[in-house]
Amino acid sequence: MDQPLIRDNYEVHHIPVNRMIDEAPEIRHEGDTTIIPVLEEVLVVEKRLILREELHIIRRREEHRDPQKVTLRKENVEVERVKK
Repeated sequence: MDQPLIRDNYEVHHIPVNRMIDEAPEIRHEGDTTIIPVLEEVLVVEKRLILREELHIIRRREEHRDPQKVTLRKENVEVERVKK
């Protein structure tokens, strides 16, 4: 049996942003990259959101073959009709 096996590998990149924002951004996708915002609340006379960094998670798909020997079973059946 020679079937392709699929494996997903992921890389995580920390991308510094350090920018004041008004509201929390949503998780978003850009191609095979999922971007997850990492937030921190900072007290500066008033509370503000600072986008500290974004996690860029990149999906890489690999395909490889792993041939294996397997035993296949087989049955034969014969049917005879008997006339009355």
